[in-house]
Amino acid sequence: MINYFKYLLLIIILSFSFSSAQLDTLWTKKFGGDFKDWGYGIVELDDGYVFSGVQYLGNSNDSSKAVFYKTDLNGELIWHYAYGDSGAVFSGNLIRTQDGNLASLIYQNSYVINGIANPILIKMDLDGNVIFEKEYDVDLSSPYNLVNTSDGGYAFISYGNLYKTDSEGEIDWFKDGLGNESMAIIESDDDGIVIVSQVDYGVGKRLIKYNPDGVELWESEPIEDGFSVWNISKTQNYYIGSAAGGGLLFWDLNGTYIGFVDMMNAGSWTRVWDVKEHYDGSYYFSGIAENQGSSAAIGNFTMSNTNEYFEDNFSLNWTSYFGWGRTYDFIFNNDGGISMIGGCQENVDDFNSFDICLFKLETAGPPPPPPPPPTLVINEFLALNGSCCTDSEGDNDDYIELFNYGTEEVNIAGLYITDDAGNEDSYFEIPSSDNNTVIQPGGFLTLWADNEEEQGPLHLGFKLNGTSEHIALYMSNKDSLIDDISYGNQDVDIAYGRYPDGGEEWGFMNPSPGTSNSEVLEINNESVISETFTIHQNFPNPFNPFTSLTYELHEEGIVSITIHDMMGRIVKTLFKSSQTAGYKSIIWDATNDRNEPVPAGMYIYTIQAGEFRQTRKMVLLK
Repeated sequence: MINYFKYLLLIIILSFSFSSAQLDTLWTKKFGGDFKDWGYGIVELDDGYVFSGVQYLGNSNDSSKAVFYKTDLNGELIWHYAYGDSGAVFSGNLIRTQDGNLASLIYQNSYVINGIANPILIKMDLDGNVIFEKEYDVDLSSPYNLVNTSDGGYAFISYGNLYKTDSEGEIDWFKDGLGNESMAIIESDDDGIVIVSQVDYGVGKRLIKYNPDGVELWESEPIEDGFSVWNISKTQNYYIGSAAGGGLLFWDLNGTYIGFVDMMNAGSWTRVWDVKEHYDGSYYFSGIAENQGSSAAIGNFTMSNTNEYFEDNFSLNWTSYFGWGRTYDFIFNNDGGISMIGGCQENVDDFNSFDICLFKLETAGPPPPPPPPPTLVINEFLALNGSCCTDSEGDNDDYIELFNYGTEEVNIAGLYITDDAGNEDSYFEIPSSDNNTVIQPGGFLTLWADNEEEQGPLHLGFKLNGTSEHIALYMSNKDSLIDDISYGNQDVDIAYGRYPDGGEEWGFMNPSPGTSNSEVLEINNESVISETFTIHQNFPNPFNPFTSLTYELHEEGIVSITIHDMMGRIVKTLFKSSQTAGYKSIIWDATNDRNEPVPAGMYIYTIQAGEFRQTRKMVLLK
């Protein structure tokens, strides 16, 4: 039973905690034609933005195209793609697919195309080239929302039909009879699908959860109050529905309805289109505020001390308005700012003159911390394969073995590997492949350095050199180093690897691609061990936030590695222990001895082994 007294108290608290603080725009860019245009979905790439929308070809609603734009990070146009030859064609939200491409759901308005609105799933690459399009023979109305499922497929819902497809858009399963105003959909943490189903406009809203195979797990009790739900978000404790009427609806994770919160003093045309949880723990929402002259709006609220009875310290911190227009989607930028997509107009009396508007807002806080590097190391390599081992083609090729020392599987698709670290032109991107590029916890994966990438995703676009090279593995941004190893002269059919697997020590050993490394051999190869104590320059440099410190020991001894700031103060003691002779490498993650991130600037690292001591400088960027 809902505690309405507590709910009323929540509304009172909310109303008194309202603030009018503004989040200013840095710039606004306009796109589209001479008539009514809207932007619906946006994603950020490393080099810019891609957004979707609709461009009207006249003042009536019976002629339009689905449009897609890419800009640089300053909003300057790079490319534009329009879909549709005739009739009213629209696009819904825009998503980034699991393999790094783009997807959107397109539909043709039912009253124009013989009473049928067939949805079309379109997948594009980052240059706007269509990879595939799939049309589905079902009557859908306004299918705004498309989600990418954990298996690489897609799911979408509208007008009472829920579809789940595979990665190529082929139908896995579907559900019908879910209500003609059903639009909101999200994937749950356990790979299920949660939808907001409603029988009619604002009537009979309920959550339904399905498992990945389409089996219904539970259905919440229907509620009658409020308006249509456009989107649904998931937080640690709630499902939150973005609703017409300018509010948010809250359910717990079991589907129990908690209540409705008015975010913008609702008018009949006030809308909350989307809500997202910021990495700092607060929440942002976007929409249209009728009571502010139908302005595009974005706001921020916080919740704390959350429990099952919704006894939160709930505070609407501020709401910002941006003239006559509307905001459909927004994203948190990599630089800490916010970008919104929607529509805006200069003449409030001309409803047919909207432009697609891209808003870049001032910072919402510091940028999110970079993701931790995957739990991978270069575990073994063979640079001179005479006859020891063969690949699937029967070739005696050089190889590089990766080891996953973590507790979760790692997919290496999209990572970069090279035998010429520092030369970005030599970086080879590991292609995506169903399961071939996944390394299980404690597992190994062999990459064949044969310069025959046409043989499959585990074949690299380069060969190893038997004299000296620098092998390096990078994250998908090409900047963050995961692991690297420099080596000297190698012997035929003798591998160089870590012992034990994933350890700090390297040595010569019998080749063991794809399996645990064997015991280190006693190889008399003086060319691979420096005759002097040597420090190599850290790589990459400058860096953020990971860099690798590589050095050579000519004999066993106590090694100490310390990081100093420019005042000479010790920032971090990375290592202090005994090591055997050979090539060594250690990664610094730009933290101090308390594991706190250190500020940007120049640092000095000192490596001491016995009576030998060397220092070098390095630069940390933020």
